[in-house]
Formats: sequence, C-alpha cells, structure tokens
Amino acid sequence: MVFSKKKRTLTKRNYIQQLFYLILIISATGCSNNAKIDIKPVHDFGIIQFSDTLNHSFFIKNISKEPLIILDVEGSCSCTALDFSSQPIKKGDSARIDVQYIPKEIGEVEKTIVFEANTSPPYTILKIRGTVIVEKE
Repeated sequence: MVFSKKKRTLTKRNYIQQLFYLILIISATGCSNNAKIDIKPVHDFGIIQFSDTLNHSFFIKNISKEPLIILDVEGSCSCTALDFSSQPIKKGDSARIDVQYIPKEIGEVEKTIVFEANTSPPYTILKIRGTVIVEKE
C-alpha cells in the first residue's frame, strides 16, 4: 500500500509539473513582441522620362497592439534615396518611407527597398517599377 501512495504522489507531481510547462509554453508563444503591418508593397510609376526625378511614399500601418519600430531601410541601388523615421508607431498609426528615384538606365526597371522592423518576418520588401524612356526633343 505504501508503494501505491508514493506512486500516486509522483503521478500528481508529474501532472502538475507538465501542466506548469504547458502553461509556460502557451504563454510564451502568445506574448510576441512582433508588430503586424498593412502595406501596399509595390508602386508602378508607369512611363518615366530619363531626366525625371520621381518621389513616392510607402505608408506602413501598424495593425497590432505592439508599437512598430522601423530599424533600417536599404535600397538596391544608388539611384534611390530613402528617408524614414525610427520613432515607434502606435497601434492604428502609420509610418512613412519616402523614396526618391533618379533613373540611370533605359527600359523596364524594378528597384527594391528592404526595411527591417520588429515584425515577423523582420524584413519587408518594397518595390518601385516603371519604364524609363528617352525624352523626345
């Protein structure tokens, strides 16, 4: 009989321990510090004159409870200039990434902008595209 009581005690202890670990795992996965965003990731300029300087703003809306923090923004070439704010963006507010594009080649173009934020995945790809033509004189 003594053995039986010990066995029940160990079983209860194991049960409580397993329940504790399960609660710990569930709460850890549910407490993510990742912000969620809504964004239109592609902008098409259409027909672009070679001598044009074009500007576009990408708006990134924070649709989560966590503040959105943009950590870094990089362009795929020297033909783009980028500007952004690293201030935290509250729930429901929007951040803006300003892109200036100066064509350096003729034809179909697609340039990539990558920004890093406290999102999952941490990197988001934005694209600008268009067709660069030579001006008619």
